[in-house]
Amino acid sequence: MLDGLTDSQEGDDCVSDANNAFGPVGIERDPLMVAIERDEARRRLGLLSERERRYLSLQLLGFTYEEISPQTGASRRTVERQLLRAKRKVRLHDQA
Repeated sequence: MLDGLTDSQEGDDCVSDANNAFGPVGIERDPLMVAIERDEARRRLGLLSERERRYLSLQLLGFTYEEISPQTGASRRTVERQLLRAKRKVRLHDQA
């Protein structure tokens, strides 16, 4: 028991958290929709070059352009262009 919760309540919270991974807390997500969204995200990442995926993943981890630059050996401007290109590709494909 943790903070007044029984063992079964703790387990229920884990299941609930998994269903809410992409949505607001307290609202059950349809497992089929979660799977569809996951597959769509993978498909969109497949549109990007390896370089664009690397830069985007670093940005998603919270790194700034200035922090990404030395890690990749690219200038700050190159990092900025690669991220803009990656975001544009994903956005344009979303509108099609």
